[in-house]
This record gives sequence, C-alpha cells and structure tokens, in this order.
Amino acid sequence: MVSHSKRKTIVQSSDTIPKPRGSRVHYAIFCTIILGFVILYVEGATAFKPIRNHFLMMFTVSFFMRVIKGICDFCEEIHHVQSRYQGKYSKAATACINIKHFLLLLLCGCFFLAQIDVDSLTNLSKLSNIVLVCISHLLLVALGLQQPTTVEVSEICEKQKMNVAHGLAWSFYLGYLKLVLPNLKKAISSFNKENSNLLWCEETCKLHILIPLSCKIHSNLSEVDSNIQFLKDLPLLYIDRAGVKGRVYKNSIYKIFDEDQRPHYCIVEYATPLLTLYEMSGTTSAGFSSEDRLQQAKLFYTTLKDILESSLDCRNCYRLVVYDDGATSEDEAQNTHFLSQEILWHMQQQTKEEYSFLERNNPSTASSESKLMLSYCESLPSLHNNAT
Repeated sequence: MVSHSKRKTIVQSSDTIPKPRGSRVHYAIFCTIILGFVILYVEGATAFKPIRNHFLMMFTVSFFMRVIKGICDFCEEIHHVQSRYQGKYSKAATACINIKHFLLLLLCGCFFLAQIDVDSLTNLSKLSNIVLVCISHLLLVALGLQQPTTVEVSEICEKQKMNVAHGLAWSFYLGYLKLVLPNLKKAISSFNKENSNLLWCEETCKLHILIPLSCKIHSNLSEVDSNIQFLKDLPLLYIDRAGVKGRVYKNSIYKIFDEDQRPHYCIVEYATPLLTLYEMSGTTSAGFSSEDRLQQAKLFYTTLKDILESSLDCRNCYRLVVYDDGATSEDEAQNTHFLSQEILWHMQQQTKEEYSFLERNNPSTASSESKLMLSYCESLPSLHNNAT
C-alpha cells in the first residue's frame, strides 16, 4: 500500500512535469470558426459571393506579405550563403520563401482578380468584416499555412539561445572546461618535474580542443593520423562533483611528428559534445539532418569561443582547433596527416602570438624565453597559407 503522503508526492510530481501538448488548440480554432459563421448569419451576411471574394482577398494579401517578408529575409541571407548554405543560393532562397506560399499567392490572386467585385466587399457591415478577417486568419493557421520559414525559426532560436549547440557549449564549459582549465598550469608543472621538463614552455602550453565540423569523434587519434601518438596523461584531477566523491578528470599528452619526423608535444582532445550532435543526426526520432548538424557544429564553436573569451579563469589555457574534415578534393581525401598538420599549424601560430605579446610588453629587451619561443616557432614547418 502507498501511504497518503507518498501518494500526494506522486500526484504533485505528475502535475509538475509537463506533458506533450495535444490537439485542443485545433479544436478551439474550428469551434471559433464555426462561431464566426454563426455571427455572420445573425448579422445577415449570408450572401456567398461577397464572403468568397473577401476570403480570396485576405488569402491573397496574406500570402503576398509572406512572400515579401521572405524576399526581405533573402537580402540578409545572401551574405551568409557560404557559411550557412554551402554556397548554394537556391538553398538560401527556399529557406526564406516557402514555395507553398508563392504558389498559393498566384492561385488566390488569379481567382481574386477574376472574381473581384469591390461593391460586394463594401456592402458588408464593420462587424462582418472583422469576423471575416478573423476567420480567414484562423483558417490559414488551421491549414498550417502560417508556419514560420526555416530562416525565421533559425533566427528565433539563435536570438533566444534555444539551439542544441548553445546548451552543449554551456554544458561543456560549466561541467568540464571550467573545472579543468584553471588547474592546467599546475598539472603541467607537476608533469614537468617528473618528466624532465618535456613540456618546456609551461606558460604557452595549452589544451588544444579539436572541433571537426563533421562532428566525427575518434577514440584513438593514432588511427586517424599515424603522426599522432599517445605519450602520457597529465596528473589526475579529483573533484567532488554531483554526488560523486573524487570524480576523476584527466588530459592526455600526445607526441606529434612533423614532415621531418621531428616530435612536438601537445595536450589534445576532442570537444566531446560534438559526438552528441553526430549521433543525433543518425537517429530518426531526433529529426536532425546532416545539414542541421553542420550548422549546429559551427554554432557550437562560436558559442564556446564567446564563453571562453569572457572567462577569466580559462584565459590563456586553451586553443580551439576548428577544421572542416569533409574532403572536398582527391588530394585532401588522400592526405592521411591532415589532423597532425592542423595541430602543428596551430602550435606554430600560438607560439608566434606569444612571442609577439612578449615583445610588445618588453620592447627594450628580448628575453631568453622569447628567443626560445621564436626558435621553436621557426623549427616548425609551414603547413598552411591561411588560418582556419
């Protein structure tokens, strides 16, 4: 038997957790439409022709405004064709303008122009006109013709921070990076004491977070690129977290070989939330296409970048390595060392940036650390012409 107090708790719990919305709104819409026709009948507006012409006019105006709004949206989207639509203007156009709205505009417009009778529209009372406007709008809603376009949904989600990527980026930061990055320098210092200063420049050594736009996360980096080999883990970090005493956090150090097989040492790992995006795109019930995955991956990067740049605790402790691992040519597809080259390029850029920073702050003296950094930078091969 369940006691009264326990039963009360169960009931309260079921009332607190929201259930999926049903179809009551559609029933209410149809009831309101019927009520509208009753009002028209009471008002004496029973003539078929003026009511038909009024509906045709309202539908034509509504579809016309939807198409005009889509054209205005397209004026903005043409500036994002490369980043959002893979360079295809047709995709941008269909995301802005619903083809159903355009076709229905032509259909209703033709019927309205053929049957137009201004006098029949003005013969109706003010109340009848108001009721017909309401019925017309409700019919459009009931028939699903007032649904927002892809661009409008995307804009709402981005402005209201409702995208999957926003939640994943914040979860990755609050649940992992905010805990690990502030302790990174201390972990590197402890590692160097036991490993003959292998990570020779503690101040510039960062956690390199890999962000592949395909969201493909590999468990073993050596299988992706043979020039990347696991070396050791940094000292473990123990934190009491979410009811787990001494939860373990750790980062891995990899040996990365350049074109001349010279080793370079780097702390590398994937942004693990991308695996969620990848698996969602392969699950039918998630309703998440490969194009959605690409856009969310880009948004994940920009959101995480903004979060980390505003975090004082994580400053100078990370490097985001975003790259497009989708092969676009045979040369790129056959390049089995793409990932190691990408990481080495970021290490090279990172060292140059740190050297420039030290030079700006010490213009009169070039410290030995600056010289070592520049020497290390020059030893790395030139891998790319442009930054990712």
